[in-house]
Amino acid sequence: MPEDDPQEDSQPQDSGAAQPAGSDSANSGSGSSKFHMPKKKYIIAVAAVVIALAVVAGLFLMPVPKPAEEIKTTNATTPVVKVCVQKNFLVYPNRNELAAGDFVSVTAGIRNDAYDGDHHFLINAFPDAVSSSVLTGYNCTDMQSCVIPGGLNLTDFMLSWLSWDTSSLYVAKDDSQSKTVSVKIPAFVEPGYYMFDLVACRDDYQKMNISQCTVQNFTWSDCPQQLEIVVS
Repeated sequence: MPEDDPQEDSQPQDSGAAQPAGSDSANSGSGSSKFHMPKKKYIIAVAAVVIALAVVAGLFLMPVPKPAEEIKTTNATTPVVKVCVQKNFLVYPNRNELAAGDFVSVTAGIRNDAYDGDHHFLINAFPDAVSSSVLTGYNCTDMQSCVIPGGLNLTDFMLSWLSWDTSSLYVAKDDSQSKTVSVKIPAFVEPGYYMFDLVACRDDYQKMNISQCTVQNFTWSDCPQQLEIVVS
């Protein structure tokens, strides 16, 4: 078969011409692997480029978080929670999720860390804030002037949910005592967030009236403690 001889003779020449000098493939003498290494490197390079492009695209497509101040001013469902942790006055649990008609009891605890001995204390509570969804449900624009169906002011309506012993609480030096604050959600109430401020006052001579212990002039701890009620 004379026609086959030139093809057989030409195979080593083609193999030698295709292989770079000093390559492992050229030294191996295997014609079937002469393009193996360049092809593999090409595939790896293409894959690396695809992955890099995907990562960059993902960074541009990720949602950018809103600044904290913007979240506070535009959030239409949750009022801003004021964080103030105290070691000598605590409300627990300070967040409760309830349905209309539900009941829960929370603890308002006082630790007497005063340097000058035993004292009596008062605990009082005040409505502080509601979510905008509550105001919308009652067709109101602000909490202070909001009047709910039945003619009751919203703040008075919220305060009627709470009950607790308003008499003074004796606490010995370096001791802790507490009062229970009961929360009863009415059967008909707009869902949303309702926030209360609880304050404590030191009543040294048992002459302070509960009405004098307010958010403006409380005399125990550095700040009010918040009680958050989420009505579903």
